[in-house]
Amino acid sequence: MFRTLLLLVITALVPAIATQPALSSEAPASVVKETVRLVRENYVFAEKVDGIVARLEKQLAEGRYATTDPQQLATRLTEDLQAVTSDKHMNVKFNPEQASGLRAPRTPGNDPFRQQMVASNYGVLEMRVLSGNVRYVNISPAFFWDPTHSPRALDDAMRFLGGGDAYILDIRTNGGGSPATVRYIVSHFMDPGQKLMTYHMGPTRTNESRTGEVPAGKLPAKPLYLLTSPRSASAAEEFASHIKNFKLGKLVGGTTAGAGHRNGLFGTPEGFVVSVSMGTAIHPVTNAGWEGTGVVPDVAVPVAEALDVAHADALKVLAAKK
Repeated sequence: MFRTLLLLVITALVPAIATQPALSSEAPASVVKETVRLVRENYVFAEKVDGIVARLEKQLAEGRYATTDPQQLATRLTEDLQAVTSDKHMNVKFNPEQASGLRAPRTPGNDPFRQQMVASNYGVLEMRVLSGNVRYVNISPAFFWDPTHSPRALDDAMRFLGGGDAYILDIRTNGGGSPATVRYIVSHFMDPGQKLMTYHMGPTRTNESRTGEVPAGKLPAKPLYLLTSPRSASAAEEFASHIKNFKLGKLVGGTTAGAGHRNGLFGTPEGFVVSVSMGTAIHPVTNAGWEGTGVVPDVAVPVAEALDVAHADALKVLAAKK
């Protein structure tokens, strides 16, 4: 059982267990076997699969994975996956609770991310009115998507934002999430039906994302600022790429993480969570993604100063219009 997500750091949101039991001597080989299977069945870049498999099987045979420490095994597997792919979404983490949730049948009452969604108001953590009627919305720690509840939380945030004379959105600690959330938010700044992304999924499938109709409607065109950092990853980077490439506003802060692939999370019986890149995203303006490069801000400043810088610039722009 897996859950497909544009997500780099979501596993860090799940509490770690207090104690970590030692692995059995058979566990490393079993985890490697399962990782190889998942790579063969799901990795988007078919030309790299044989190299990944060869590396993992060679390291297993040479004893690199002969450890009873689950964290050490996860670290070594991640290092080897990324050595071949240079792909930050290719990783292994030890998290028995999350692995169990990923393996369990998915039902409305069994969603390992629901608690985080509710606790973070579906990703909308903070809304503030700054001086000069500059409206600030913090969307962190992730672009959560629940089709029943997320639209309402996002609608409230966008209506609040629309009452301002300038807009500031903060994704400095947003580690990614669902492209559906990205599409929903961006639809408040663009006309319906505009192409956003092309996703190549696996070796053969392709689909597109386009803006849609939203209850709050398109917001008035006003100065817009997006705060970014190296912690802004995956879906957060897609959002940043739209703001920058469609010239919807200014990016202020730091270059984003450079995690551009779409991944799936898989739980193993031994308690490991294997992340495999299942797709890649291409922006229609640049005809490229952001894997390994990130999205570069328009105004590069220390991340901690980004809000003050954006606010000051917004006040300057508003004063010039009077």
